[in-house]
Amino acid sequence: MRRRSLFLEVLFFLSLTVLVYAQNNNITVQKTELVKESISEQRKFNGIPGSMVLYEQEQQLTEYIRKHPEIQQKQRMHKRTAWDFEIGDSHTWWATNMRSEEEYEVESTCRAVGEHCYVFVQDSQWVAGGNGRVTQAAVDSITKYFDSYTPADPDKGIYETDVQTFGTPPDFDGDPKIIILILDIQDSFNPGSGWVAGYFFSINQYADNTFPGRRSNEAEIYYIDSDPTDLNETNGLNGAMSTTAHEFQHMIHWDKDRDEITFINEGCATTAEVICGFSIYNQIYYNGDPNRYLFEWAGSSDEDVFKDYSRSARWTVYLNEQFPNDYIYKLVAENDNGIDGINKALKSYTPATSRRFIDIFEDWCVANYLNDKSVDNAFGYDYFPLSTVIPKRTFIDPNVSSIQDTVKNLAAQYVRFTGGSDLSITFNTQATDLVVKAIKIGSTIVEDVPLNTEYSVPDYGTTYSEVAFVIINKDKSAPAIYTYNASGSEPQKAQEVAYDDGEPEGYLTLSVGDTIAVLFDGLAGTMFDSLRVAFRRAGSITMGINKVSLYGTSFIGEELVSPMTVQCFSESPYPYPVPYENWVYVDLTSYNVDASNEFVVWFEVTDPDAPAVMISVEPDDGDYHSYTYSHDHGNKWLRFVDGEGNVYNYLVHAYLGLSSAVEDELLTSNIPEEYSLSQNYPNPFNPVTTIQYALPKPGKVSLTVYDIIGREIMELVNEEKNAGLHSVDFNGSQLSSGLYLYRLKSNNFQQIRKMMILK
Repeated sequence: MRRRSLFLEVLFFLSLTVLVYAQNNNITVQKTELVKESISEQRKFNGIPGSMVLYEQEQQLTEYIRKHPEIQQKQRMHKRTAWDFEIGDSHTWWATNMRSEEEYEVESTCRAVGEHCYVFVQDSQWVAGGNGRVTQAAVDSITKYFDSYTPADPDKGIYETDVQTFGTPPDFDGDPKIIILILDIQDSFNPGSGWVAGYFFSINQYADNTFPGRRSNEAEIYYIDSDPTDLNETNGLNGAMSTTAHEFQHMIHWDKDRDEITFINEGCATTAEVICGFSIYNQIYYNGDPNRYLFEWAGSSDEDVFKDYSRSARWTVYLNEQFPNDYIYKLVAENDNGIDGINKALKSYTPATSRRFIDIFEDWCVANYLNDKSVDNAFGYDYFPLSTVIPKRTFIDPNVSSIQDTVKNLAAQYVRFTGGSDLSITFNTQATDLVVKAIKIGSTIVEDVPLNTEYSVPDYGTTYSEVAFVIINKDKSAPAIYTYNASGSEPQKAQEVAYDDGEPEGYLTLSVGDTIAVLFDGLAGTMFDSLRVAFRRAGSITMGINKVSLYGTSFIGEELVSPMTVQCFSESPYPYPVPYENWVYVDLTSYNVDASNEFVVWFEVTDPDAPAVMISVEPDDGDYHSYTYSHDHGNKWLRFVDGEGNVYNYLVHAYLGLSSAVEDELLTSNIPEEYSLSQNYPNPFNPVTTIQYALPKPGKVSLTVYDIIGREIMELVNEEKNAGLHSVDFNGSQLSSGLYLYRLKSNNFQQIRKMMILK
């Protein structure tokens, strides 16, 4: 089952207010321990690279220089001597206000001199000077990161890593050291919103007053934010340094090829983060919308820029992995831009390769779904974890009437079949640059699909459990229109959608008002059939099913099913039995709700003793579905993890089917394998408790309550019962406090348990 990863973004007040989802922002990664018979928050970095904010200003500077070519000549003639700063030296620097786009003065003092940098701190931010936020420890950490350490290599800093990968930086000021200024960057930060974590601005690479109304430091200078970035906290520091790797690449790229298209420049910058050991730019944007022109760039005022960052990171990381021997270095140095620059760098690559841009693009489209280098080195990534693209449509019934769609230039679409058997499909198109690849999952094979003729997979449903089709448009300038239709044998049972192994390993302690949510991929042409939820305690809890909201403060969107109360009648024993018994079945067939699109199932904790939804521990593969909204941790959506690189997934399984006949199959699959009588819950009780029992086959059932000396008190059940899980409430309001017995008899089975009334 392909998975969808989804994360909340923060609110950015830049030139336009945008509310979106992103990986390392408002979704907080929370380390916690499972309860098996403390939560210390680890906030992820919310800052953003300043290149996103300065995009339009950089474009304006570039256009001004084109109209005034004499600036380039003056720049080449400009000479300076080295700064030769020492610790304790004071200097006033120009910085850029991200709101007004104007420069302002920053009084600062040199607090460290490294091998490759001078580190200055804004005087008002220095702790020793009063109420500042920057300590010497933070300065030393930044110096270390830049000079000699990254998470990827404890012996190599950001400076050396970026220089070896992308090239040497400019030297406009005559000093090889980079000036790092730590300051409170003037952005539009509000509590809960995003902020600029750091930036390079090319205006400082020109003589002061070169541009009307703009000021320059005439220096290689990089800015790091100190408020709200917490440079004394691990994730705040890592976030600032990830942005440093990103923006330092921009400084290098500006020197080597300042006319390079934005997509390639930003792709190199996001790859700089990865090669320095930081996480790849949030991939949900690309995974959710792969049908975009490869080199498209929306600009900072368009929310689609997040999709562009996501796509450019993925493409450039792939390119760097496929051609690891200084290919990116050659690409940055190549004066030709776009595809021409990519191909020219490939021609000079060692060892020699016949692959060119269009070949790599085709392989990349396959890798983005398959991600398996064991099939072919070109069909996967070394980077981990990396989630896969979301098919536009997933079919569990292979009988599909003609569907027409359009794939954009240099883009791809994905269609998946995962139910039924004996698949035949035909793709029709007049486009000459359209290709279709079939990815057959099982004994995995990738093969070409002929166009305008039938393609058959007779062993679909047996040898191959899934077939995905990658529709690739290799045309550089025009979209391609295509149609497809398919046939086969439809499935006879519901399709389970789940993101765990089905075996619980614990539960999380939550507070009243907290909400858990599990996001599911829809399946084309299906209806909601049912849910199965694994619980720890007996009791009731509120559940809802909603559409996924792509934009907003929560991903719980429009209602699909009205909120309902779900009852769990049994207290699960510990250690947890295998198979786990305490699953609750929720029938949804009467709602007639379409399940073709993404949906979210949520549970709200309205009582401290509400049933706890069990959790399984799964390896972190970059696909995230389980989230928790916690009041105890800043009213945030959290993703829970352990300390060993694993994620916690709630055990909520959705069943999507084609007909009501599915219900019988599901109920049959939930029939217990043996008789059992569960401990009543609650126990002790006053005055009502619930007794649950399991029958592996139908038969006459007797359930009777006795006092401690064996006298019959009440017969709760005396009738024929079907196989399955059953429960009955017992009201002891007429009885006195004390110990009582209850006995289950069915066929040749009987079991007795004790219970206590405590008034």
